[in-house]
Amino acid sequence: MWTSVTMQRLSRGGPRAFTLVEILVVLVIVAVLVALGVPGIKRSMDSVKQGVCASNLRQIGSGLMLYASDNEGVFPIDNDPAKASLYQGAFWSSAIWTYVGYKASSFQYPENDVQGNVGADKNLFHCPVTKRYPKGKFKEIAVPLSYNVANRLSYAMNNAPSRTLYGVASTPMRMGQIKSPANTALVLEMHENGGNQWAYHNAFGLIPHRGGSNVLFYDGHVSWMSYKEIPPDKDYSDANLSPFWSGN
Repeated sequence: MWTSVTMQRLSRGGPRAFTLVEILVVLVIVAVLVALGVPGIKRSMDSVKQGVCASNLRQIGSGLMLYASDNEGVFPIDNDPAKASLYQGAFWSSAIWTYVGYKASSFQYPENDVQGNVGADKNLFHCPVTKRYPKGKFKEIAVPLSYNVANRLSYAMNNAPSRTLYGVASTPMRMGQIKSPANTALVLEMHENGGNQWAYHNAFGLIPHRGGSNVLFYDGHVSWMSYKEIPPDKDYSDANLSPFWSGN
C-alpha cells in the first residue's frame, strides 16, 4: 500500500510542470530576442541585395567595354532612334545582351528581358530590390520627385555626356571622350533606360539601397552613393556641371 510519504517522494522525483508565470517569462524573452534579431536580419538581407546589384553593374560595365572595343570605342546609345520600332531592342541594355554572356535567343518578352515584368528576373539587368518591389509602392525606393513608375526598369545609362560633349543626345559616346572616367557616371539606378541629372532628380531616380544607390563609373568601378551625394540638377549649358554627369 502506498503511504502518503511514499507519494510525496515520488512526486518530488518526477518531472515538474512549468507554472504559468514561468511560461510567460519565457515567451517574453523569446519575443525580445526576436525583436532584437529582426532588424539585424533585415540589414543583412539589404546588404546582400546591394552587393548583388553592385555585381550586376560590374558585369554590365564589362559588357559595355567589350561592346565599345568591337565598335571603335563607341558605347551604345541609351535609346537608339533607328530601332524605335523594336522598343526594348532600341535600349543600350539590349545592345550588350550577348556581351554579358547571354544567347540572343534567350531574350524574350516578358519572361526574360530588361524591363520589369511578370517573369523578368532571370538576368543581371534587374536589381534584386527593384524587380521584387510592389509597383504600387515604388515611390518608397524612388527619389522624392520621381514620376509614377510606368516601366519597372532598374538601370539607366547616363546620357548627359552625349548632350554636353556633342550637343546631340542621339550621338553615342566614345570611351576616349570622357576626361574624368573615375568620376563620371556611366550607369545609374533609374526606372528608365536612359537619363541625365534632371531625369535622375526629377523623374526616374531610384534609391533602393538604404536611401542611396549603386553607380557604375566609366572606369568600371562601382560605388554606393547616398541620394544627397548624387550631384544636383543643373542646366546642360552650365560650365560648372559636375564631372559626375558631364564627363568633363
